[in-house]
Amino acid sequence: MKLNIFFTLLAIMIGCTCCRDNDELRNDVSKNKPVPIGDNSFVFNEKIYRIINNELLQIGDLNDTSIRRLKISSSELKNLGTSSLSFIKEGSTTKITSVYRGNYLYFKLALFGLNDLRDNFSPGNFTIEFMDSYDFTIYSSIISTSEMIRIIDSDGKTDHFEYNGKIEISMDAQAAITTYNISSSVRPRK
Repeated sequence: MKLNIFFTLLAIMIGCTCCRDNDELRNDVSKNKPVPIGDNSFVFNEKIYRIINNELLQIGDLNDTSIRRLKISSSELKNLGTSSLSFIKEGSTTKITSVYRGNYLYFKLALFGLNDLRDNFSPGNFTIEFMDSYDFTIYSSIISTSEMIRIIDSDGKTDHFEYNGKIEISMDAQAAITTYNISSSVRPRK
């Protein structure tokens, strides 16, 4: 009997504590204090925000009575064009294609005309700068030659090299990307 009373009182105390925490949380939200709700996400002024790649995005509104389906992206393949690598080897080029899905920009870098990259060139890095139409750098990525994948043709010879990358970036930032610049520390071996 005493044990039942003890557990009943314990349950009431736990219930009161939970209600008090919810009331405190509600007060924090209404008093313009940021309340963390997840990884890089918080509520402030009854709006839900998330920080992605050092950019603050509003992703929801607690006062909105409707449930909206957010359009992430149409996931269309975007061709960022080709760029010359003649400063490394005459006739060599790069090509980048990308697709945006769920806060990530997936991109594929292809190197053409550098089939002897591992044999006749020093190890180094390629730096890709994703640019907007005003020539501002939106994001840059450094890729080591050791991370490049050799693509073999049907004769067993090197056709080209590829790198598959992934960047966490906001939808607005990826939409602004129109082209890229590439530089490299790769040089012919002496």
